[in-house]
Order: sequence, then structure tokens, then C-alpha cells
Amino acid sequence: MNEYQELDQSDNEEIDDLIPKVYLTYRRRWFYLFVVCLAQISNALIWINFSPIANLGVEYYKVSYDAINWLSLMYMIIAIPFTLPSTWLIDKLGVRVGMYIGVWMNAIGSVIRCFRFFIGAGSLGSLVFGYFADRTGKLEEISKILYTASSVAYILIVLFIINRVPRYFIYFAFAFVGFVSLPLSPISMDLCLECVYPIPEATAIGINVMASQIIGILMVVIFPKFGRPLNEYETAIETCSRDTKDKIVALNYSIPLYIMAFIMVLMDRLPYELLFSIATHLDSPKDLCSLSRVSSVFLSVSRDDRIWKRLCYRLYNVNPPLDELKQNFYNLFTKILAPYGRYLGYWKSNEMYYGGLIHVQLNISEETIIGEKLNVVNVSDGIAQMFFADEDDSDDDGDADEEANESFFKSMYQKTKLFTIDSTSNQILCHQCDTVHNELPWIKTFDSNQQYFGLSHEALSVNERSLLVSHDHNFMEGPEGRDIYFSRNCLDGSTVYHPLSIPRPSTTNADHPLSRFNGLWIGSYGGHGLELIHVELCHDFICPATVDGRSKDVEIISNALVGRKISGDPNVPHSQISFVATHPIEVVDQNSPTSYEGIGQIAHTGYVDAQFIRSKILPISNDVLQVTWYALHHTSFFKRCSF
Repeated sequence: MNEYQELDQSDNEEIDDLIPKVYLTYRRRWFYLFVVCLAQISNALIWINFSPIANLGVEYYKVSYDAINWLSLMYMIIAIPFTLPSTWLIDKLGVRVGMYIGVWMNAIGSVIRCFRFFIGAGSLGSLVFGYFADRTGKLEEISKILYTASSVAYILIVLFIINRVPRYFIYFAFAFVGFVSLPLSPISMDLCLECVYPIPEATAIGINVMASQIIGILMVVIFPKFGRPLNEYETAIETCSRDTKDKIVALNYSIPLYIMAFIMVLMDRLPYELLFSIATHLDSPKDLCSLSRVSSVFLSVSRDDRIWKRLCYRLYNVNPPLDELKQNFYNLFTKILAPYGRYLGYWKSNEMYYGGLIHVQLNISEETIIGEKLNVVNVSDGIAQMFFADEDDSDDDGDADEEANESFFKSMYQKTKLFTIDSTSNQILCHQCDTVHNELPWIKTFDSNQQYFGLSHEALSVNERSLLVSHDHNFMEGPEGRDIYFSRNCLDGSTVYHPLSIPRPSTTNADHPLSRFNGLWIGSYGGHGLELIHVELCHDFICPATVDGRSKDVEIISNALVGRKISGDPNVPHSQISFVATHPIEVVDQNSPTSYEGIGQIAHTGYVDAQFIRSKILPISNDVLQVTWYALHHTSFFKRCSF
């Protein structure tokens, strides 16, 4: 019961992590918040300067429009080179020191200015909408409301000015613009941080601010080129007066505004296929979710079934025929593969000595996940056992083709259902105990008296599986986070299944010749029958120091073909090395197949006195291997699995 006590202890630690922690709060935090807000307000007041009344400033100070514009341009220009150093300073020295530096620089470089409707109402709006954003957490919804309200507010300003309404209505319009537009900045910043997580906050905000300043410079420098002279009606407006003495003419900037509106509309009306090609480079479903929140157009692109078909294949190796698919690939991914796709593939059991293999696969037509145990039997008993008289017998190479006839053993695969998961009802049926479980709590702990079948919540996805077969658990270890396991009352004993990654064979010229034998094989082991073998090309394999009872120097093989048992026997159990091909044997006849020197592992019953002996591995074809065990005077054949 030690393993179960360890699981209980780990569960208690996880429960402790889930308990909300209580933090002490102090009233002075509101004062700190007020100081930060005051610093931001002073920054905004200094930035805008005389640009809203440029014509009056030009007339009063007798300077050019460029001189007035440079008062606001200077803020944008200085912000670009100093943004990244300031973010670095905040990361190194802390927020408090950064605030001290910024506030003192504001105080030194500014004078007391008047508090206007735009800034005052904007500050109030920041407090109101910031409070609701903090309480509800609905940043996206609040941003959409503020964007819509800002559009309405700017339309009101234009209508009030054109229709020459009383100035108090114009004051109200400016206050309304500030109330709904200034809160957009901090809320949009928070939304930006969520989209680019886990990039550091200072870096993300710094890049965002720097980009906005670059756009601001372009607007101030380029847009005046599109301005047109005012007509008589527009000249009558107070803020659009003309200085006839110095021949300074105020301009109408309607066309630049139309250009900006056109650019914003154009960004939302890019060709669909262009947006689709951009979305296809996103390999994470989370990135697609972030893309869908931009606009309705991006939402439709992110729901394109071609993208989700690609993700189904890329992440879970699922590419079903269209005629078997009852739903689109988006629903297939989100409703079936997202919660259960991590269990698809092959799993190796820890049953004493013999081990075993289960295959978890997706049934598209029934929308279920099925787990089946695979057993292999030989229907041609006795044919696979072959012996030779002398270990130096050289005739075995010449008879290889004859011995490799497919009749040397005929394998038959037996499949036994272990469980079925219904993705529509989230029910799991254990076929061994014929029990339906209505919930999938992804159990971490279980008691010997409970009748339960469980799947681990931490099982790896198909493309992230590691080769745990070479680092197998001990026989008496309990279930771990990456395993599928059964409780005691579902089977005769607790069985744990470890995720197994089966490498694909590679036949390209650039790869090592032995890499074409990667995969799952069936081998004949005399009286033990057929067993499943995991074969893979391993780099830097450490060869045993003792072979055939003789000691030698430790040798590291750069490329070795290693066969490990998935299903074992009482002599050499599962997870242990069965054979290794190490060095190619030189042949005189170029037409003869290349054979390899190697080692094979043998042991007495109970895996006692395990040792390695010399062997020879002869690849007869890409699907058949012949292994000769010299000390045993025995030859075994291995055949590639084809389930």
C-alpha cells in the first residue's frame, strides 16, 4: 500500500494548492493607486500641449504651425528610443523606482496647466470602467462597448460643430469623448497582455506604446499634406479662424480622417484567403482563440474547417475519411480530441513479466474512444523454432531467403476491449467489470475497495510522448501522472499502462540504414511463443562490458538498433533489451544482404543471472529480421507488426 499512500499524499498537496490563499490588504494601497493615477494625468496634460488650439497659439506667439506641432511631436519622438530602456529599468529596479523617476521628470519639465473637460471626464471614465473591468474580468466586452461609444462620441462632435450648436453642447461632446476613449488605453493594454502571455508585461506594453507613437508621428507629419483650405462657413467657426496678417491658413482635415477610416475598414476587409493563409501558420488552438477575438472576420477565419482538419492531423494524427465524419473538424477537435485525444495511441502495461499492449483509437462513426488489448498468437506452432548445429556454420546466410518464407510463422491478432468512452455523454464503460461510470473525474487516488477504472489527467499528447519504454517503472510501483491505470476491482490486480511512442521507419538516403527497421515487431521465442518487440535506432548506445562471460572495455556505439520487449516472458520480462545490432559484418559478395554483429540477452526463470551473449542480426527484408543466438544454437525470426 506504499504506492497508494504516496498517491494520497500527492493528492493532499494538490488540494492544498487549490485552496485559495488569503492576503492581507491595507488601506494605503488606495493612496498608492491615486498617486499613480495622478502621474498618468499629469503625463497626458503635458503631452497634448497647444495642439488643439494651434491656430491661436500661432497667432499669439507669432510662430509657425510646425513650432506648435513640435510640442506634441517631441513627446512621441522621445517615447520611441526611451520606451525599451524604461521597461528594462522597471524590470531591474522595480515599479516604485520607475515611478519616482517618471514623476520627477514630469514635474521638472512641466508647468501647471488648466484642467479641461476632456482630461477630467476621461479620468472619471477610467475609474468607472476600470472598476467594472476589475470586478467582472470581461475586458473584451468592455472594450467593444468603449469602441462603439467612442465612435458615437466623435460623430456627435462633428455634428455639433457643423450645426453650430451652443458651445456647452460641444463641451459636453468633448467630455463624452474623454469619458469613453481614455479608458480604452488601460483596458486595451490588459487585453493585449492576455493575448501575448507569457511575454513579460513591461516588454509587451513598451512595444505597444512605441508602435502607437510611430503611428502618431506619421499622422502629424503626413496628414497635413492632405488638408484643404476652409470655406467661408468653416471659417466662421471659432477654432478655425484665419490670421490674415501673417497669412497663416487653417486647414480642413476631413480627408485625412476619411483616409484613416478607410484604412481601418480595409484592415477588416482583407482577402479571406490571405487571412486564412496567416491562420494556417498558427499551430496552437489558443492562438486561434486569440485571433478570433479581433473581429467578426477573424472569427469566421478561425472557424474555417480546413484549419481544424490540419490541427487534428498535426496534433493527434487523426485524418478520417470525410464520408465517415458526422460532424465538422472544429467540433471533432473541440469536443473529442481536446479532452480525450491525449489517450490515443499505444500503451504498454506493467503486468509482471509478461507486460502487454493496448491500443486506444478513435471511432469516428460512433464518436467514441475505444481501448483494446492486443495479443498475438502463432497459428503455425513449432515452425518458428529453428536450430543449427555449429555456431560457425556459414550455410545459414545462403538459406536465408528460404527460411524467410512467410510461412515460418503466421501471426493472429486478438483484440479484447477494455474500455469505451462516449464523448457525447462523457460516460466511460469498463468492459472487464461491465460497469458504466457517469463521470470522468480523472482519479488520482483510489482505494482497494472501490470499483473504478481511471484515466490519468496528465497523459501526454501524441506528439509529446517520450520513450518511457527505456525508463520503465518497476513492477511494484504505483500509477504515475502519465499513465492509464485500472483499479483492483476492475481487473485481477492493478495494471498500469505507460504511454509508448513508436518511431516510424525512415528509408531516405540521408538516414542511417538501420533506421528503416524502426517500429513494432513480433518475435518468436521458442516455447514462450510470440512476443511484441519495440525496435528503434539509438544513438550513443553503451554496450555491456561483459558478453559471453568475457569482460571487455566499455564501448559506445554511435548507431545501434535496439530491440526491447513490450510483452515478455518469465526469463526476460517486458521492458528489457532482447537484442542489439551493433557493427556491420563485411561481406565478399556485394549482392548478399548486410548482416550485423550484435548481442542478445538471456536469463533464467525470474530474470535471474541475466547476461548478454553474441548474436547476429540479418535483415532479410524491411519487414523480416533473423536473429541468431550463438550460445543457444537457436535462430529467431521477427516480423513487422501490421494491425
